[in-house]
Amino acid sequence: MKKTNEEILEFLGGARQWLARNPEDSKLRYAVSRNVKIAEKVQKRVQKAIDRLNIEHAIEKDGKLLRNDRGEFEYSREEMLKRTDAIEELMQTEVDFDPYYPTEITRELKEEEKDLLYGFVIKEGTNGSESTSG
Repeated sequence: MKKTNEEILEFLGGARQWLARNPEDSKLRYAVSRNVKIAEKVQKRVQKAIDRLNIEHAIEKDGKLLRNDRGEFEYSREEMLKRTDAIEELMQTEVDFDPYYPTEITRELKEEEKDLLYGFVIKEGTNGSESTSG
């Protein structure tokens, strides 16, 4: 299935919070954990790409990248705009995300849980309350 990097990273943040609030073992928790691991791989690739963009667009003087007092790269206005556009394009890029679905969901999910898990842990085309096949 195709998801944007932004969708995957939003899921990752919400899923980590969901796991912290739902410590009891279940097939649903297992599925969320598996999908978090998949999303973390995407996060690493995205962060590496952002790191490269930061370097590519930073101001260079005498073969060295300039940094401010906080250790952050410095950018010209033009390069900062290019960098921002490149990061937005990266975030909107669709990538393959092959989610793991639980074999069953044994409890009624709240609406916010359905919103978070739909398309990642809950199969698209289902309402999140019926059993799914893994």
